[in-house]
Amino acid sequence: MSFEDVNRREGRDIGGEIEDAYEQSKVFLDTTRIKIDNFSGLYDPSLLEADQKEVDRLKDIFQRQEQENTPIREAKHASVVLEAAISRNVSQNLWFGGNSSIVHTSEYDDFVNGVDGILRIKETGRDSFLALGVDVTFSGHVEKKIERIRDELAGGELAEVKYFDLPSAGFKGRLTDVPRIVLGADFRTVAELAHQQNIGNENVVKKHWLQYQLLEMAIMQCEAFGRFAKRKGFQKAAGIYAQDQHRLEGILNLKKKTASFVPEDRDRVFADVKRSLGLLNS
Repeated sequence: MSFEDVNRREGRDIGGEIEDAYEQSKVFLDTTRIKIDNFSGLYDPSLLEADQKEVDRLKDIFQRQEQENTPIREAKHASVVLEAAISRNVSQNLWFGGNSSIVHTSEYDDFVNGVDGILRIKETGRDSFLALGVDVTFSGHVEKKIERIRDELAGGELAEVKYFDLPSAGFKGRLTDVPRIVLGADFRTVAELAHQQNIGNENVVKKHWLQYQLLEMAIMQCEAFGRFAKRKGFQKAAGIYAQDQHRLEGILNLKKKTASFVPEDRDRVFADVKRSLGLLNS
């Protein structure tokens, strides 16, 4: 299914709204992501060179796929718009509370480790990190990402970010034992949010219902993956997921208490995640 199919079904230019926001979103992510070059002196030069070559190789493959396959290109553009929107609104509009921010990973960790960003929840005495995969889809692509996380947990593995740089915390290097989740929305939702951003309607963006979907999606996954890890006997992973579930629930409860109105809108990707998690622990 392409933008044209969705546009015809929805009766509006979903593809146009997303494309209007794409270039600015791409520049934002490219300029704020962690750079491999900044790790010179920390990692062996030959390792940095090899990793950069792998990035260039994968980037070339992905770019050719996007050029040759319109649905792949459209999904990629929508994902970029969503990822940038989530990052901006977490930082500027407190979508995940006042102590949260997103660190954009290097291209290496994006392409090789499948981590688009790291959600940082800052608390007194410690920071909490969640590895994010951002997904925009017409159909059941989310299920494959849920299965990937399940397979990693079945082997006792959590996500790893090879290149992580957080100057405010004095940390630079490899970030390990990071619980992985997927955040997503469908094309209709991304286009709706992009439209409000494109026309500068910041008040609507700030209160947009997607923030509640994302928080609930994150909480559901922390609960389900934590329960799965515990069942497999991996207590450390289960404990990490449980801690993050507790923090996210606190953020959501506070938002609901202080909001004048809590929207109930949820989209098809939310339903896909909920269904996939049900199968995970059935």
